[in-house]
Amino acid sequence: TISEDRQGSGAKRKIDEFVNAAIEKSTEKTTDYIVYLACTHYGYRKQFFTASFEEKGINGRILNPNEFVVEEIFEKRGSKPRKIKNFKGVKVEFITRYRIPENALETIAYFLEDISPNTVEAFTNYTYLPGLF
Repeated sequence: TISEDRQGSGAKRKIDEFVNAAIEKSTEKTTDYIVYLACTHYGYRKQFFTASFEEKGINGRILNPNEFVVEEIFEKRGSKPRKIKNFKGVKVEFITRYRIPENALETIAYFLEDISPNTVEAFTNYTYLPGLF
């Protein structure tokens, strides 16, 4: 839903539904949760996860692994990712064993256009290798 819902209404509804289910299934009731966004797409709607927990009076500390990976990559290069706009000198390639639906390509490009034009370029011109692994 996240990768194909540019406006976000469907994604917000689904996130609310799953947050409710997670809270109901929680064995220990608390107002503090650590929320790990364990899919690359979840980070695109981080604000929906935050809002969903807040609406229920819960402090959800959101951990987005996408942010950690970017920081680690650029630390190894000796750069600070938050201060680099177009990541000059960084080549980005996107190779996948799945065909990506056009709607998903457009939506994810929308999420990334201000963050990394290089990634958008690679993603929208991805290489399809069905036998990749």
